[in-house]
Amino acid sequence: MKNSIKLAFLVAAAAILTPAQAAVIAWGNATDIAAATDVSTTGTALRAYNISGSAATVNGVNFTAESMGANVNTLSTGDTLVGSGGATWANFTGFGSASNPFDALNTSSPSYGSLLSTGTYPLGGSILTFTFNNLNIGYSYQVQIWTNDSRGGNKSTPIDGGAVTLNTNPTTLGGGLGQFAIGTFTANATSQSFTLDNNSYLNAVQLRQTAIPEPSTYMMLLGGAGALMLLRRRRTV
Repeated sequence: MKNSIKLAFLVAAAAILTPAQAAVIAWGNATDIAAATDVSTTGTALRAYNISGSAATVNGVNFTAESMGANVNTLSTGDTLVGSGGATWANFTGFGSASNPFDALNTSSPSYGSLLSTGTYPLGGSILTFTFNNLNIGYSYQVQIWTNDSRGGNKSTPIDGGAVTLNTNPTTLGGGLGQFAIGTFTANATSQSFTLDNNSYLNAVQLRQTAIPEPSTYMMLLGGAGALMLLRRRRTV
């Protein structure tokens, strides 16, 4: 018990004395799009966006419609998309196809087909930064993103400098399907960002809460933080 309290005290000290930096997202492998069950239902849904498209419910997850603007785009819950280098985004609604396997997927799940048919990409080749705001420090989260272009050809979407790279259409054929990836992190700041590099395509994204700190641990952290703040105040008096 003493070791746990000591650890909580040290963690709280680090949080107070060290400037907050966002956590590193642990990205899983790129996964080929296959069916509506691709959409994760782990934990609790917090927000989900259909980029440049209409509201859609896929595998029980409600994606809100988001239309892209220029340079900085504020989404419905206060999250942001930021293009570096003065980039603007193109809203596009034609990433679908009348050929299989996209057409078969669209027939079995029109809402998923709609999600994959719309998206955005930065004009001018600039990096696209996506920032989740209003997070709870110490809570664990899961982020999932999709990139798809079933018209044919293939464009790569490196995330966070190549931590994982998604392809819009690995087969390069008309009707081919893109990929998605899931990343996890524990928030150590109230905002968390990830980047999409080099003419990346973004069709949809969702954020889910997967765990919260144990109450005892959370209270110890708060207690340690309060003690440190009192100590620092006394030293300045």
